[in-house]
Amino acid sequence: MSLFQQATGINAVFYYAPEIFKSAGLPTTDALSSTMLIGVVLVLATLVSMWLIDQVGRRTLLIVGAAAMMVLEASIGAVFLSAHPKGVAPLAFVLAYVVFFAVSFGTVTYVVISEIFPTRVRGAAASIAAFALWGGNYLISQFFPILVAEVGSAVTFFVFAGVCALALIFVLVMVPETKERTLEEDCIERSTAN
Repeated sequence: MSLFQQATGINAVFYYAPEIFKSAGLPTTDALSSTMLIGVVLVLATLVSMWLIDQVGRRTLLIVGAAAMMVLEASIGAVFLSAHPKGVAPLAFVLAYVVFFAVSFGTVTYVVISEIFPTRVRGAAASIAAFALWGGNYLISQFFPILVAEVGSAVTFFVFAGVCALALIFVLVMVPETKERTLEEDCIERSTAN
Protein backbone atom coordinates (compact mmCIF):
# COMPACT_ATOMS: atom_id res chain seq x y z
CA MET A 1 0.00 0.00 0.00
CA SER A 2 2.92 2.34 0.73
CA LEU A 3 4.33 1.81 -2.73
CA PHE A 4 0.93 2.42 -4.31
CA GLN A 5 0.68 5.68 -2.37
CA GLN A 6 3.63 6.98 -4.36
CA ALA A 7 3.14 5.07 -7.62
CA THR A 8 -0.19 6.80 -8.21
CA GLY A 9 1.93 9.81 -9.16
CA ILE A 10 1.21 12.27 -6.38
CA ASN A 11 4.75 13.53 -5.95
CA ALA A 12 5.22 13.81 -9.69
CA VAL A 13 2.28 16.22 -9.59
CA PHE A 14 3.79 18.11 -6.64
CA TYR A 15 7.35 18.28 -7.91
CA TYR A 16 6.54 19.03 -11.53
CA ALA A 17 3.25 20.95 -11.25
CA PRO A 18 4.53 24.12 -12.98
CA GLU A 19 5.82 22.05 -15.90
CA ILE A 20 2.58 20.05 -16.09
CA PHE A 21 0.49 23.21 -16.20
CA LYS A 22 2.80 24.94 -18.70
CA SER A 23 2.63 21.93 -21.00
CA ALA A 24 -1.17 22.04 -20.62
CA GLY A 25 -1.14 25.57 -22.00
CA LEU A 26 -1.23 27.75 -18.87
CA PRO A 27 1.05 30.80 -18.82
CA THR A 28 4.07 30.52 -16.48
CA THR A 29 2.64 32.88 -13.85
CA ASP A 30 -0.64 30.94 -13.76
CA ALA A 31 1.29 27.67 -13.57
CA LEU A 32 3.20 28.88 -10.50
CA SER A 33 0.02 30.21 -8.84
CA SER A 34 -1.70 26.91 -9.54
CA THR A 35 1.12 25.08 -7.78
CA MET A 36 0.52 27.10 -4.62
CA LEU A 37 -3.18 26.35 -4.92
CA ILE A 38 -2.36 22.62 -4.99
CA GLY A 39 -0.59 22.96 -1.62
CA VAL A 40 -3.52 24.78 -0.06
CA VAL A 41 -6.00 22.20 -1.38
CA LEU A 42 -3.81 19.37 -0.07
CA VAL A 43 -3.71 20.83 3.44
CA LEU A 44 -7.49 21.47 3.54
CA ALA A 45 -8.33 18.01 2.17
CA THR A 46 -5.96 16.39 4.68
CA LEU A 47 -7.77 18.16 7.51
CA VAL A 48 -11.08 16.85 6.16
CA SER A 49 -9.62 13.35 5.91
CA MET A 50 -8.76 13.36 9.61
CA TRP A 51 -12.49 13.61 10.32
CA LEU A 52 -13.60 11.29 7.50
CA ILE A 53 -11.28 8.43 8.36
CA ASP A 54 -13.22 7.48 11.49
CA GLN A 55 -16.61 8.31 10.01
CA VAL A 56 -16.36 6.42 6.73
CA GLY A 57 -13.62 3.88 7.41
CA ARG A 58 -10.18 3.28 6.01
CA ARG A 59 -11.03 0.70 3.35
CA THR A 60 -13.94 2.71 1.94
CA LEU A 61 -11.78 5.82 1.62
CA LEU A 62 -9.08 3.81 -0.16
CA ILE A 63 -11.59 2.28 -2.59
CA VAL A 64 -13.29 5.59 -3.41
CA GLY A 65 -9.94 7.38 -3.60
CA ALA A 66 -8.32 4.85 -5.94
CA ALA A 67 -11.35 4.82 -8.26
CA ALA A 68 -11.60 8.62 -8.35
CA MET A 69 -7.85 9.08 -8.86
CA MET A 70 -7.94 6.57 -11.72
CA VAL A 71 -10.71 8.51 -13.48
CA LEU A 72 -9.09 11.89 -12.82
CA GLU A 73 -5.65 10.86 -14.05
CA ALA A 74 -7.19 9.36 -17.17
CA SER A 75 -8.99 12.69 -17.60
CA ILE A 76 -5.70 14.58 -17.26
CA GLY A 77 -4.22 12.25 -19.89
CA ALA A 78 -7.20 12.96 -22.16
CA VAL A 79 -6.66 16.71 -21.74
CA PHE A 80 -3.09 16.29 -22.95
CA LEU A 81 -4.35 14.37 -25.99
CA SER A 82 -6.61 17.22 -27.05
CA ALA A 83 -5.42 19.61 -29.73
CA HIS A 84 -5.72 22.62 -27.40
CA PRO A 85 -5.18 21.58 -23.77
CA LYS A 86 -5.72 25.12 -22.44
CA GLY A 87 -8.27 26.30 -19.94
CA VAL A 88 -9.22 25.36 -16.43
CA ALA A 89 -9.74 21.62 -17.12
CA PRO A 90 -6.12 20.58 -16.35
CA LEU A 91 -6.13 22.56 -13.11
CA ALA A 92 -9.58 21.31 -12.09
CA PHE A 93 -8.65 17.67 -12.70
CA VAL A 94 -5.34 18.01 -10.85
CA LEU A 95 -6.99 19.73 -7.86
CA ALA A 96 -9.71 17.07 -7.71
CA TYR A 97 -7.01 14.38 -7.91
CA VAL A 98 -5.14 16.01 -5.00
CA VAL A 99 -8.35 16.10 -2.92
CA PHE A 100 -9.05 12.40 -3.49
CA PHE A 101 -5.42 11.50 -2.82
CA ALA A 102 -5.38 13.47 0.44
CA VAL A 103 -8.55 11.88 1.79
CA SER A 104 -7.52 8.38 0.78
CA PHE A 105 -3.98 7.16 0.15
CA GLY A 106 -2.38 10.35 1.47
CA THR A 107 -3.72 9.91 4.99
CA VAL A 108 -5.10 6.39 5.24
CA THR A 109 -1.82 4.69 4.31
CA TYR A 110 -0.14 6.00 7.45
CA VAL A 111 -3.09 5.03 9.65
CA VAL A 112 -3.35 1.51 8.24
CA ILE A 113 0.41 0.97 8.60
CA SER A 114 0.10 1.78 12.29
CA GLU A 115 -2.93 -0.50 12.77
CA ILE A 116 -2.47 -3.55 10.59
CA PHE A 117 0.68 -5.21 11.91
CA PRO A 118 0.78 -7.37 15.04
CA THR A 119 2.78 -5.93 17.93
CA ARG A 120 5.66 -8.41 17.62
CA VAL A 121 6.52 -7.24 14.07
CA ARG A 122 5.01 -3.76 13.99
CA GLY A 123 8.32 -1.88 14.27
CA ALA A 124 10.09 -3.81 11.52
CA ALA A 125 7.01 -3.96 9.28
CA ALA A 126 6.31 -0.23 9.62
CA SER A 127 9.96 0.45 8.78
CA ILE A 128 9.72 -1.66 5.64
CA ALA A 129 6.49 0.13 4.68
CA ALA A 130 8.15 3.53 5.21
CA PHE A 131 11.12 2.42 3.11
CA ALA A 132 8.74 1.35 0.32
CA LEU A 133 6.94 4.69 0.53
CA TRP A 134 10.07 6.83 0.31
CA GLY A 135 11.71 4.49 -2.21
CA GLY A 136 8.63 4.84 -4.39
CA ASN A 137 8.78 8.61 -3.97
CA TYR A 138 12.39 8.62 -5.17
CA LEU A 139 11.68 6.38 -8.17
CA ILE A 140 8.62 8.33 -9.31
CA SER A 141 10.38 11.68 -8.96
CA GLN A 142 13.36 10.40 -10.97
CA PHE A 143 11.44 8.64 -13.74
CA PHE A 144 8.53 11.05 -14.27
CA PRO A 145 10.50 13.53 -16.43
CA ILE A 146 12.06 10.66 -18.40
CA LEU A 147 8.65 9.08 -18.97
CA VAL A 148 7.17 12.41 -20.12
CA ALA A 149 10.09 12.98 -22.48
CA GLU A 150 9.87 9.47 -23.95
CA VAL A 151 6.12 8.85 -24.24
CA GLY A 152 4.51 12.24 -23.55
CA SER A 153 2.34 13.65 -20.78
CA ALA A 154 -0.86 11.94 -21.94
CA VAL A 155 0.58 8.42 -21.84
CA THR A 156 2.32 9.16 -18.53
CA PHE A 157 -0.98 10.08 -16.87
CA PHE A 158 -2.67 7.05 -18.44
CA VAL A 159 0.08 4.93 -16.83
CA PHE A 160 -0.65 6.57 -13.46
CA ALA A 161 -4.37 5.87 -14.02
CA GLY A 162 -3.46 2.21 -14.63
CA VAL A 163 -1.49 2.15 -11.37
CA CYS A 164 -4.57 3.53 -9.60
CA ALA A 165 -6.59 0.65 -11.10
CA LEU A 166 -4.04 -1.81 -9.69
CA ALA A 167 -4.20 -0.03 -6.32
CA LEU A 168 -7.99 -0.37 -6.36
CA ILE A 169 -7.73 -4.11 -7.01
CA PHE A 170 -5.09 -4.45 -4.28
CA VAL A 171 -7.33 -2.69 -1.73
CA LEU A 172 -10.37 -4.75 -2.71
CA VAL A 173 -8.47 -8.03 -2.35
CA MET A 174 -5.90 -7.41 0.38
CA VAL A 175 -6.78 -4.52 2.70
CA PRO A 176 -9.10 -5.24 5.65
CA GLU A 177 -11.16 -2.56 7.40
CA THR A 178 -9.48 -1.59 10.67
CA LYS A 179 -11.98 1.06 11.78
CA GLU A 180 -13.19 0.55 15.37
CA ARG A 181 -11.22 -2.69 15.75
CA THR A 182 -8.56 -3.46 18.27
CA LEU A 183 -5.18 -4.71 17.14
CA GLU A 184 -5.92 -8.06 18.77
CA GLU A 185 -9.20 -8.48 16.81
CA ASP A 186 -7.42 -7.76 13.55
CA CYS A 187 -4.60 -10.21 14.29
CA ILE A 188 -7.00 -13.01 15.32
CA GLU A 189 -9.07 -12.55 12.15
CA ARG A 190 -6.00 -12.60 9.90
CA SER A 191 -4.54 -15.68 11.59
CA THR A 192 -7.81 -17.65 11.31
CA ALA A 193 -8.19 -16.63 7.65
CA ASN A 194 -4.80 -18.16 6.81
